[in-house]
Amino acid sequence: MTTNSLLYYIFKYLSMTNEQRLSSFLEDTINREYSEFNEEDIINSLNESLSENICFHLKPGYNDINAALNHTWDYEVNGRFAHRMESEKMGKEIEHIIEDQGISYGDKKVYIEASLGDFKDYAVYSFSDISKMKGKYILDGGLVKTSIKNTNSKIKIAYCIPKEFKDGVLLSIEEDEDKKEITYLMNRENLCFIKDVIIDETTKNIELVAIVIPKVVYDDYYQKKEKEQIQKR
Repeated sequence: MTTNSLLYYIFKYLSMTNEQRLSSFLEDTINREYSEFNEEDIINSLNESLSENICFHLKPGYNDINAALNHTWDYEVNGRFAHRMESEKMGKEIEHIIEDQGISYGDKKVYIEASLGDFKDYAVYSFSDISKMKGKYILDGGLVKTSIKNTNSKIKIAYCIPKEFKDGVLLSIEEDEDKKEITYLMNRENLCFIKDVIIDETTKNIELVAIVIPKVVYDDYYQKKEKEQIQKR
């Protein structure tokens, strides 16, 4: 999970107006009810041609694409320079495809497995430290492939996706010849606010509950882009 450098620049150049917009957005969304995708949602929302297009661009491999996008490429692990360039190209094309869709699915909740290493930039080194994450912002520089079903993980992030957020797509991804997985793929570099850290006293499993914030809330570039799109209609 990419954190410090991207977050630093977001908040360094955050205007007072956008700071107020961000605060108001969180006040409006933090206590909403977020539901999981159900069968009806999937039937009504799943776009097979979109899934096929993005799956084609995922061919270099999800992990390799994110290594290229996050500038964490390891030539011994991920492969040669040509593969790095192809992975970065495909990742950026997926980014634009998702942006162009502009789909809202309502107030939804999705999940992803996490590890202590994902929070090392916050001085989280043990399970007892993870409660420090409440009230913090996180940001991933890569694409985020989530599960629409709750996972029984030691540590997980539950992403609460407000209806205002339109930078992710519901996909059907073929895992093997006989199995397809329904996933919600969230675009890269989306800001999230950790509203709660829930520790199950029986299992000791940890759930970080994160509100996903649209870029248009706090970023002048996306606000300008939205105005231009509205004027073209």
